[in-house]
Amino acid sequence: MSESKTLCIFSTFYLPNMGGVEFFTDNIAKELKSINVKVIIVTCAINDSDIGVSETDGVCIVRLPSKSLLGGRFLFPLNSVKADQLLEWVNDQPIDYALVNQRFFPLSIKGIKFAKEKDVPVLVMDHGSAHLTMSNRLLDFFIRIYEHFMSSIIKMMRPNYCAVSNKSAEWLKHFGIDADGVVHNAIDAESFKSASSGRDFLAEYHIDPDEKTIVYTGRLVPEKGIIPLCKAFRELANEGNHKVKLFIAGDGILCEDIKKMESDNIHYLGRLSHSDIAALLSQCDIFCLPTVSEGFSTSMLEAAVSEMGIIVTDTGGARELMPNRDFGIIIKDNEIESIKRALEIYLADDSYLDSVREKVKDRVDNNFNWRNSANELLNLFSKVGVDDI
Repeated sequence: MSESKTLCIFSTFYLPNMGGVEFFTDNIAKELKSINVKVIIVTCAINDSDIGVSETDGVCIVRLPSKSLLGGRFLFPLNSVKADQLLEWVNDQPIDYALVNQRFFPLSIKGIKFAKEKDVPVLVMDHGSAHLTMSNRLLDFFIRIYEHFMSSIIKMMRPNYCAVSNKSAEWLKHFGIDADGVVHNAIDAESFKSASSGRDFLAEYHIDPDEKTIVYTGRLVPEKGIIPLCKAFRELANEGNHKVKLFIAGDGILCEDIKKMESDNIHYLGRLSHSDIAALLSQCDIFCLPTVSEGFSTSMLEAAVSEMGIIVTDTGGARELMPNRDFGIIIKDNEIESIKRALEIYLADDSYLDSVREKVKDRVDNNFNWRNSANELLNLFSKVGVDDI
């Protein structure tokens, strides 16, 4: 790269909000900065006190006035004098190219319009592999209409597209969109492991050395499959053939439902800090994510670098991380019986579990690091029209 370039990322959600898109945006920005690419992130403010321009770890963050809808799952940027001032400040920066996270938020349209008016190449990145869902049939019907409507508006603006996994790229075809490439989700393995708080969950919850531990980390929402996981585990534990415990870490609309399912074998930990998550995964055996939609799960990557046996549905990133059964178990759906059978495979064969742990960790170390992803993004911008990157 002959001189410093500037990338502007438009992302409706960003830290301190917790989620895969937020972590992707934060980490890709830090990696780009380390290779002399300046990054400005334009996002929606969750609180009025956050509105404005700030800087964290050398990354500039612009938070726009916004309205929170649907329990915080939808943020709508507001038109105001302050918003105009902030966007004018962004426009005055020497931006060379733009990345827009997700197709279906109003801020995405603003981001594409901004890039077009500034005459810089823009990539819209997809982070999912199925329709948005609120796990309510009637509401989901209207959400699908909305998603198609927003996608059609964005298509008319003629941006370029990319995705966070091959599955996510395939999903774009549902909307008549061809992705120009893939920029994989990734993880800084050493940073994640070294961030461990050292909290001893096994001692805290009196786990015997001969007991196997299963973990779910993530949002407690219906589409993540946490309820069928709990039911599958309960059936397994009640049969008495295996000594097992289930840890659940996260927060969301199913929090109260999960609390009601707690028992001597099911432990709900609530929302844990990043450092506690690192500690928990390092001590446990099996990670299960029976989700119905995923772009490329950060939680799955965290489990992989923690050397866990992984069970996940055939969603985004699963087959890139686990191309065959040597690296982990991909289940066809999140039905109770499918989850239970996969758990039994690991629990019945310690040698298989040990082999999987080592192989999946090595695969992440070699393939899914942030330097690789940053280079994928820069190469893709070069492909769609940016010279001298």
